[in-house]
Amino acid sequence: MHTGIIYDEGMEVLSQAGIAPQLANHTYWPRLLAQFENGEVDILVNSVWTEDRAKTHLYSEPWFEMPFSYLVRSDDYDRILAEGLSGKKIAIIRAAKEFETAIEKLRETGDVVFVASYKRGLRQLANGQFDALMALFGDYNISSYTRNMEAGAQGIKFKLIVPDTTGIDVRMLFRKNSECASRLPVINTVIADTLEERQARILEAVRTYVGMHKEEVLVLDETVVDTGIKSFADQALDLPD
Repeated sequence: MHTGIIYDEGMEVLSQAGIAPQLANHTYWPRLLAQFENGEVDILVNSVWTEDRAKTHLYSEPWFEMPFSYLVRSDDYDRILAEGLSGKKIAIIRAAKEFETAIEKLRETGDVVFVASYKRGLRQLANGQFDALMALFGDYNISSYTRNMEAGAQGIKFKLIVPDTTGIDVRMLFRKNSECASRLPVINTVIADTLEERQARILEAVRTYVGMHKEEVLVLDETVVDTGIKSFADQALDLPD
């Protein structure tokens, strides 16, 4: 589970349902998912519905809608903020299976293209091959995407944008035979009673957080410093460069 506003809101939902969980001590999604599958973890608080998981586990009702955020060139920021994404070319990491629902929503808005990784996507965004690059689910820190890129005088600046568009439903995922799963009807009642207020708090917090992060720079000459450490965005999705 990630710390911050989502952590606080998720703990509040569980607390109101009478659950006091012991928390996993890391935030690396593939590891958390593996622990969930092998029985070490009973609840994934931030999960997106997939058909495969629904066959073997139990989902709560959506407890908030995670706002989509996008990387855009700084020169285009004001224009896209004013116009929205309608008619724009939007890039998505092709291996982001969690975004299947998001992709369908975006196809109603603009032209969707796929890229292999955030590293490659940033270079293509800088070169004007599309208008916006969807950011990693729930990661609103722009440095996650650009920190292992070499900054230089030839660089292009980027900003994160959180437009007034729908996001993706986030649910709690329970192991079917876990003790916590028996509380699912109570959890769904708590979710229904508090959803509107929670959604407003999360959206305000996300936009405030995004506004605190300054622009980053990426060189255009394809030069990339190999730090030996993948960015969080690429590491979390286990993507090739």
